[in-house]
Amino acid sequence: MGTASLQRHCNNFATPVFQRRRIWHQLSSLNALLTLVAVTLAILLGVPRDSAAREAGSGPTLADSQLNVSFIRAGSTTRAEVTRYLSWADSGVREPQLFVARWVSSSEPPAGSGDDEVPDAVRRTWHAHNLMVEFDARGVVTQVRDVPDKRLVEALSSWIASHSSTPLDLSVPVEIPVSYREQVATLLLTGNSFEFRAPSKGCRVSPSDVKRISLATRFRTPQPVAETEAIYFTEKTTAGSKVTLQTDVAHLFVLLKYVQQTKLRLVGSL
Repeated sequence: MGTASLQRHCNNFATPVFQRRRIWHQLSSLNALLTLVAVTLAILLGVPRDSAAREAGSGPTLADSQLNVSFIRAGSTTRAEVTRYLSWADSGVREPQLFVARWVSSSEPPAGSGDDEVPDAVRRTWHAHNLMVEFDARGVVTQVRDVPDKRLVEALSSWIASHSSTPLDLSVPVEIPVSYREQVATLLLTGNSFEFRAPSKGCRVSPSDVKRISLATRFRTPQPVAETEAIYFTEKTTAGSKVTLQTDVAHLFVLLKYVQQTKLRLVGSL
């Protein structure tokens, strides 16, 4: 093969790689830009901010957060105040005694890590924050904590198990919109069946066949809204032994509540 032909061959082989890398950089930069816009809006709307994170109420220090939530005080701050200041980050969880906010923040890239081809937003270290604020029956804060993504399923499940809230109405299917392999998909939940519907595949099983749900991170940069979760089944289904999908925190909460509610019902019927 001549030098010119070899050069053309190498260029043809390498071009898609560089194209994919460029597209990934663009998507990551867009994600970072959207996050920056959200934080900027929060500041304009009056969310307290400080250069150093402080302890919130009686909860743990929010070490990675750039937002100052020290206005939240256990025993005095009300739900109305929390909703007012953090409405921009409201995850949509609808429980009288729980408010969950979600945002992402970043730290400066390491010194000497500069690369002209890599945007600054990509080189930064990004972290997702899930702020769980709990209230008593009067709507006054009792606890606040910043939960990392890897602990979110555990934290939400624990809260659901320890609080009496309005059960899901399973007399009609509860529909949860999800994303599966970049396809629009749906979970249909009833008292007797758990159904996963996607254009490429699907399955329908008993609620008791849902073994567990856990985080399945697939992105280097955390998503401002979506969570990637893996649903494991006790046996292999037509969709496999597990399905990995994306949904938002509010619908993840409904899914976890459904799993606990149906398992308790099944145990109670034994």
